[in-house]
Amino acid sequence: MKKLISKTLTLGLLTFVAVPQAESVRMITDHVPSADEMGAILFKKSSQTSNEQGSASRSLKFKTTPTTTAQQPSASNSSSDAIGLPISFDLGEASIRPDSYASLDEVGKMMTKPAFSNEKLKIEGHTDAFGSDKGNQQLSEQRATSVKNYLEKEFNIAPERLLEEGYGEQQPLPDTNPYDGKNRRVQFKAAQ
Repeated sequence: MKKLISKTLTLGLLTFVAVPQAESVRMITDHVPSADEMGAILFKKSSQTSNEQGSASRSLKFKTTPTTTAQQPSASNSSSDAIGLPISFDLGEASIRPDSYASLDEVGKMMTKPAFSNEKLKIEGHTDAFGSDKGNQQLSEQRATSVKNYLEKEFNIAPERLLEEGYGEQQPLPDTNPYDGKNRRVQFKAAQ
């Protein structure tokens, strides 16, 4: 029972267990998000800067207004600080399954766009609670590294722009059982 427990508070006969949960994450499982869609969510500042640049004519500057498309996140969706994608791996392995390439290719395209060419991306590996703490930690680290290696190799992204970290089972999705398969995920967020 010690697994995933950060604090136990006992009041009379009641015991409350506080389990650390993932920060705000926007799970995208219903479609493969485009490079532009992910960039607008993860790199708001860069995305806004590139959208706010205009054409200069003499001393006048005309501001271009981006058009709203179904791919751009609405204000209510843009509060997430991370994107979760259903990157799948072989059971207990760090080998990326081919059904994940479309999502990873969009991540790679995003990182090679001029608007995001100076950005860094953090790749976070997560597991469900099945298995040992140590095994899940190692597996999440290996999976994050596999994603990083794929992006470096396929898109020639400089290694220093991609940071990887594994969290094992320590950050289940909010309102999700730690053993739920939804917790087996890779998250992406802007890195400093």
